Amino acid sequence: MTTMGRWLLAVLAGFAAPAVLAEELPDRPIRMVMTGSAGGGTDAPSRLVAQLISEAVGRTVVVEPMPSGGGVVAVTTVARAKPDGMTILSATSAIITLPHIEPATPYRATRDLVGLSQLNAGGNILMVNPELVPATTLAEFVAWAKARPDGVAVGNYGHGSSSHLFTELFARQAGLNITHVPMRSGLLTNILGGHLCCVMIDTSSASAQLHTGRLRILATTGPGRLAALPQVPSFIELGYRDFQPLIWQGFFLPVGTPPEIVAKLGRAIHDGVRRPEVAQKIRDWGFEPVGSLPEEFQARLREEDAIWGSVAAATGIRAGQ
Repeated sequence: MTTMGRWLLAVLAGFAAPAVLAEELPDRPIRMVMTGSAGGGTDAPSRLVAQLISEAVGRTVVVEPMPSGGGVVAVTTVARAKPDGMTILSATSAIITLPHIEPATPYRATRDLVGLSQLNAGGNILMVNPELVPATTLAEFVAWAKARPDGVAVGNYGHGSSSHLFTELFARQAGLNITHVPMRSGLLTNILGGHLCCVMIDTSSASAQLHTGRLRILATTGPGRLAALPQVPSFIELGYRDFQPLIWQGFFLPVGTPPEIVAKLGRAIHDGVRRPEVAQKIRDWGFEPVGSLPEEFQARLREEDAIWGSVAAATGIRAGQ
């Protein structure tokens, strides 16, 4: 076959791929159920992925925010949906942590869902207001906090969130007296305004302040330093254990979805994230692009399920505490 012939076959195959998947999907819009709220941190990434999937399979993808019950309603809605590729879940890494602190959680992501793709990865960071906290390193922060008779109040995203678990884990390992200040929103506003001296916050929410100097970052979660903050050491690097998990947003299908649909929808996200303009959008939101294939994401879910189980056991946090 000539070079021109091979090129034509490749072009035709590229055009045929969406059509093949379109034939496997019912002729109606795909529903993307999102655990977050409209306008929240997971909204824009969900709509980005909805666009990538729509372009790849020739179906409109409608994003439906469903934050009720801390995302439990969204997860169970998708887990119980018909496994035909027409109902996708957009969720954060909280989908893994919650069952470990709330035994009554009616789902397990590794049992009731099929991982489609991990879109991104980021970390939680311990951030302080330098006008209220004189420490410039984590060791100095620990010494400063121990010298305070009433301990330290640290803001986080609420009971059972990764920022709550990491704050408690740090406090126990460092021997600190910490008061948790749970806030679903407004952490950045409160620390900038001097109402909180310290927060455990995700890099995405804090992205606008990462390099302004108005706030100081002492340590990051994750197995190593974050690409967005190469100058900031990780908790693990500084001698603290069990801070490996990163936070992320990922996409799921109901168990029982045909493997060919799982593979092709996952490939749509994987390939889309490798487009430079898409990867840059994700970085602009304070995360690193991942775009894993289904088998890679599923392996990651199993690994993190085990890790978060150990973190929950180490902190002793349970629902209602």
